[in-house]
Amino acid sequence: MTCILGSAGLLAGCEGGESEPYNCFVEPHCIDDSDPGPALTDPEGGSIYFDYINYSPEMAKAGFPDKAVRLMGHFVSEMDPMAFPFPSGCADLTNTPGWPTGVAKTITEVNVGSLELIGDDSTLVVEPQTAGVDLINRDHDVFYQAFLPNQTDTYIDPDSTYDLHLTGSDAYPETTYPGAFYFPPAFNVTSPPHEATEAPVVGDWELTWEKNDAANGEEQFQIVMLLSPDGTVIHQLCPSAHTGSYAVPENTLNTFRTDYPSGGLLLRGTVTYRLAWFDNCAGIANRRIDFASMYSYVQPFTFAVE
Repeated sequence: MTCILGSAGLLAGCEGGESEPYNCFVEPHCIDDSDPGPALTDPEGGSIYFDYINYSPEMAKAGFPDKAVRLMGHFVSEMDPMAFPFPSGCADLTNTPGWPTGVAKTITEVNVGSLELIGDDSTLVVEPQTAGVDLINRDHDVFYQAFLPNQTDTYIDPDSTYDLHLTGSDAYPETTYPGAFYFPPAFNVTSPPHEATEAPVVGDWELTWEKNDAANGEEQFQIVMLLSPDGTVIHQLCPSAHTGSYAVPENTLNTFRTDYPSGGLLLRGTVTYRLAWFDNCAGIANRRIDFASMYSYVQPFTFAVE
């Protein structure tokens, strides 16, 4: 089965037909080109986060790579709905966990076979794992992840499209999502520069970086995260329109400082987001998958002396 995606939940149509071994999306999702595809309000069917991470020189000296490819994903047939902490401002995902990084307490995860992310010049293959904890401390029964130090040039070409192929399993048919991901263009951070820095203890924290538009006009949004010192806990998540600047509110910094008084890690990134149906016509129906790609910079920060 092959389904064709558009951006931000716009499903452009389907290829195949009755001759294909699986035709699950013909009803109700691919009747014709007018199908708008899933929305964020549809039940969750899992997510894949596909990231390019640039680490600051201090982090590289401490044992982090200069750059890395990171992938985290899972597929869901049933789960309790997650809280939506947005649409505006910063979300405290430690004290009020929810979408997009939370995992529900009641959840059934699905093995979909191997994941293959296919670009113009490379294919990244990720195998399923069972009963473990992922790179941001989320518990799973079945999940996918990869962390590939200094292999960004091999597997990621910013400002380009990637197909997703699921090799299939007893629980889910072999499926291809052409254009599942559009990777954001590269950019440089400007203020503060990409090195160890200080956050203020009074007032907002003004951050800036280059605003580079995607070659295909793909909509991007920007994201700021305040992470635990080891990077495994996303404490504060601040999404906003793609402008190249953001002021982290003083109250957000104070909330973070309560749990991490010595500071942590600052992440600045640009993100593209696409949605697709996750449906096997055999118990999994009308659920959405979130496909997110992020180009980002991570650096340590402490709090300025009062």
